[in-house]
This record gives sequence, C-alpha cells and structure tokens, in this order.
Amino acid sequence: MVAPKAKTLRDRTNEYRSLATALRKRQLNPPPLPESNNSKAAANAANSEFSRHASSIGKDIQDTTLLLEQLATLARRKTMFDDRSGEINALTNQVKQRIAGLNGKILSLQALQRKQSGKDAATGGKQAIEHHSNIVMSLQSRLASTSTVFKD
Repeated sequence: MVAPKAKTLRDRTNEYRSLATALRKRQLNPPPLPESNNSKAAANAANSEFSRHASSIGKDIQDTTLLLEQLATLARRKTMFDDRSGEINALTNQVKQRIAGLNGKILSLQALQRKQSGKDAATGGKQAIEHHSNIVMSLQSRLASTSTVFKD
C-alpha cells in the first residue's frame, strides 16, 4: 500500500482580507460609464424614431391598399339600377388624399434619413445608412405600385 501524502495547509487570510477591501472600495466608487454608451443610446433612439416613422408609413400604405380593394369591388359591382357613384367618388378622393399624404410622409422620412446619415457617417455606421436607404426605397416602390393600381 501507498502511504497517503501529507497535505500542506496554507494560511490565505491576508489574501481574503485584501480582496474584500478591494471589493468594498469598488462598490463605494463605481467606475464612470464610458461615453460610447451615451452615444449608442442616442443612436438607438434615432434609429427607433426612424423605425417608428417607417412602420407608420408602411401601415398607411397597407390601409390605402385595402381602400383600393374596396373601391375595385364597388366598381365591379356597379349595375345600371344600383348606382354607387357617390360612394365611389368619396373613396376615390380619400385614396387620392392618402397617397398625397404618404408622399409627404416619405419625403419627411427621407429628410430624417439624411439627417441621421450624417451622424452615422461620422461614427462609421455604413450599414445603418444603407439599411435606412433600402427601407425608404422599399416604401417608395410600395407606394408607387399602389398608385399604379389606383390609376388602372
């Protein structure tokens, strides 16, 4: 049989006390937050503002598309004895106003994008600039296709 080795004990009380003291000092004087967190928070707020505007425009385009579908069904069901020209004209005017309003909203979104792209370019956010540009182009194409359906 092999004799068990004698274990040596080491007193680490001083190490423990110095560690506890260092932790207490750290809790009393927390390190300052880096400036980048504040700038990241501002960038996130700007991005969320852009996203809210884009989302609102997308929802409005969808609502306009639904109005166009209602208008199309009314126009198809028009018979000689059931004249709904007043309702059709009202929907037509409503769609025209919505399309004009959406054009204005997209222009304001583009202005917001340009304003933010200057800030993003300074911080090196090329992907954010490209993403915002793609969103604006997508909304413009969706509105253009909706307008084309309306003209037909």
